[in-house]
Amino acid sequence: MLLIEDLKVKVGGRTVLQHIDLDQFDTAAAPHPQLEAANLTALPADEQRQLVMSGLDLTQKTRAGTFFQKDTSVVHCAARQEGLEILPMRRALETAQWIRP
Repeated sequence: MLLIEDLKVKVGGRTVLQHIDLDQFDTAAAPHPQLEAANLTALPADEQRQLVMSGLDLTQKTRAGTFFQKDTSVVHCAARQEGLEILPMRRALETAQWIRP
């Protein structure tokens, strides 16, 4: 992983950032599988820690709903509260006519 510290260089006594060549990065979307609620707590411990730090409640006990997207893939969305519906945008646009402008 490229860190900001890796881009710093000294030029004339000042610290500046190097040019970043975006062509060196892969821009293709990486597919990620859908996760059921039980699978959220089955993720590796380091991933669980990162998700908790980002505000995701893996147990979903104190949430009305959960939406979890990794890169460009929706990997989990679910509602626990009656009357609440949580959908990926594409599916919502396909199924709910009132969303469209």
